[in-house]
Amino acid sequence: MDDDYLRMPERSPISFSTIIGGFADSGEFMGAFHLLLLMWQEFPDSGFRMFPTIVRLLFGWYL
Repeated sequence: MDDDYLRMPERSPISFSTIIGGFADSGEFMGAFHLLLLMWQEFPDSGFRMFPTIVRLLFGWYL
């Protein structure tokens, strides 16, 4: 994964979720999971807002 994703101008759970969803949709599940872990470190209280992204990531991973 490129460090460009870590230099987002506005880092928020929403921006992370968008990029994670893009990774998952393109089949880059390891990259998506790595970003998910980074997001949880930075925003541990993101909670319910990340649920749809997590479900999409895990569903795609096990197809």
